[in-house]
Amino acid sequence: MKITLSLSILLITALTFAQDSKKYYLDSELKTVRSKKKASFYEIREGQGTRNSFIGKSTLYTLEDKLVHYEFLYKGKRDGTFVSFDPKNGAKTIGNFKKGKRTGTWYKTDFQGNIISSFEYNKEGEIENKVDFESNDSIFYALTNLPPEYAQGSSAWNSYLRKSLRYPSEMARGGFSGKIEIHYLISESGQIIDSYIVKSPHPQISDHITKLVKESGEWRGAIKAGKTVNSIYVYLSSYNFLDLRN
Repeated sequence: MKITLSLSILLITALTFAQDSKKYYLDSELKTVRSKKKASFYEIREGQGTRNSFIGKSTLYTLEDKLVHYEFLYKGKRDGTFVSFDPKNGAKTIGNFKKGKRTGTWYKTDFQGNIISSFEYNKEGEIENKVDFESNDSIFYALTNLPPEYAQGSSAWNSYLRKSLRYPSEMARGGFSGKIEIHYLISESGQIIDSYIVKSPHPQISDHITKLVKESGEWRGAIKAGKTVNSIYVYLSSYNFLDLRN
């Protein structure tokens, strides 16, 4: 049976304005340095604003071009999805920051991208409620035979998106634009459990899309080896600037 990728790309939204992209060299403590000779890492920032007022995505690499982590910043502070990568096998740790603090449920994947465990941060920033998905056979799979799908069908899903998508006012005023990609964790029963952002030009639009997808209604779980399973789902679509403003 053919294996399809249920980490299919979700909501890559092409807009009309380009974002700025800047490169910084950082030392071992992630402080900016002017010389590459003094650096241990380099950072690519895609978005707008100065370093302390920056809004957008930051991606950190070693000088050997190995991906260390990516994160989203709002006015210079971590705000949104944070994903770090194990340099040995590419396994990921995925979570969210809110105003510079770790929050909510965080996830760990294996080298194939399957989510194998989770843990939560409480209000004090302490880890609690660890769950091992491997031990209870509830892994969220990146690869499945059939991906999860909207219960009412693809036409109804596309219609729902067209009616629901809006272009946030702050983005319109600031001229923010770019691509957005959000991954959703969908249970075997079709429930949207959680989501994390891979690409976003601005927190307002990623928050808006995350909310409308979670409120979209019933889904059907993915199928793997003839069995309904938990999965990671990413849906692909494209919209232009006028579509999102109207």
